[in-house]
Amino acid sequence: MNKKLLFGLSLVAVFVLCTTNTYASSDEEETGEQHRSEVAKVVQKLEKIANEDDYIEIEVEDVAQEEKSSSEKVKEKMDAVDKRGGFKTFLIGSDYKKIEELKSELDATDTDLNKLNKALEKSKDNSIKADLKVQINELTTIKFKANDFVKNMEEKFSLFGWLVRMFQ
Repeated sequence: MNKKLLFGLSLVAVFVLCTTNTYASSDEEETGEQHRSEVAKVVQKLEKIANEDDYIEIEVEDVAQEEKSSSEKVKEKMDAVDKRGGFKTFLIGSDYKKIEELKSELDATDTDLNKLNKALEKSKDNSIKADLKVQINELTTIKFKANDFVKNMEEKFSLFGWLVRMFQ
């Protein structure tokens, strides 16, 4: 009797895992869109700063364009990782390939932050320096949020995720 009950409960658990997305993010697709939206606000402010200071115009404009392009790629990769089904994630883990691509895109943000810090040193106007510093801090905060997303996705429990990682 106990074996039948245990078997029945196991079947119910597998069915629930198959039909729900318990291992997917609760904010499906919102994480990527939120990231893109936050970066778009920073890009807009960076473009305004670039137009106000001739000394740093080119550097800041380049960073704004790179971040705009990168934010679209990051959004796509976040959404792809987020959309993975709950049962598949439970069995083989998160989409580690997309996570590695996402990490690579986020590393490019570090380069952009370094460029902005150099531009900050070049600027001669204190109000522009203050505005640029605010945008650097905002971009850093956005990057930390994205890194937390990556960390959470990598740490999701899976039965055979370790095996999948061995072959990648």
